[in-house]
Amino acid sequence: MRIFKKKYKVDYENLISKLEIGNESEIRELLWKPKNKAVEYLPITTELIKKLKKEKTADQLKIHKKLEKGRFELLVFEIPWTESNVPYSPIIIDKSNSKIVGVMLPFNELIPYLTNKENKEIGSLGIVWTSFVIGYRTGK
Repeated sequence: MRIFKKKYKVDYENLISKLEIGNESEIRELLWKPKNKAVEYLPITTELIKKLKKEKTADQLKIHKKLEKGRFELLVFEIPWTESNVPYSPIIIDKSNSKIVGVMLPFNELIPYLTNKENKEIGSLGIVWTSFVIGYRTGK
């Protein structure tokens, strides 16, 4: 039985910097990869992340909220330059390696590589995101 939670060091500044630039090759480097296996990500995967690319503005991408579940973390980014009616966007990272495993849920390409426990942890973060958006839209 583990008494203390394992501590992970995530370089949020570096992550935000790469997301703001939105360079395709850097985004691909941020994507989670299972050990000893190649994952062929679909173009839609990187397009979902490119929503965070900084537009011509002095505003910065900011982390509005963080929530952990196991070794996964939901990062809700505030996007000042978006024209969406919800100025937030989620990313789910694996804190053990600072890699992106999904936006609201795990990327479809990763589901075969994740354990049931990992899928449940990520899924619970997706529920938090959905509740956040519903609350934002309804003003609650």
